[in-house]
Amino acid sequence: HLNMILRCADKPAISLATLSAILHADIVDAAFRCINGSVAVSASELESIPLPSVNQAREIEVLVNNRATREQINEAVSKMYLFEADGQGIALVA
Repeated sequence: HLNMILRCADKPAISLATLSAILHADIVDAAFRCINGSVAVSASELESIPLPSVNQAREIEVLVNNRATREQINEAVSKMYLFEADGQGIALVA
């Protein structure tokens, strides 16, 4: 099967490039691996990934538009998450 991300508004709040940058961040990958250990990805698993707020995503969009490096984007996205080393997982910083 194929999972597709479709826009649900004529003018999305963030660009596809920004969404892609967030989804490719190491911390989001780690969060997803906490949810699913399989190579098969379902739509419900994609929907369960904790993602930054629109305002936080707009901060990443500035980096994307300014052609920031992957490391810079990784660092910025990572600051939006709290990693619990005690086995509680990963959550977004409120």
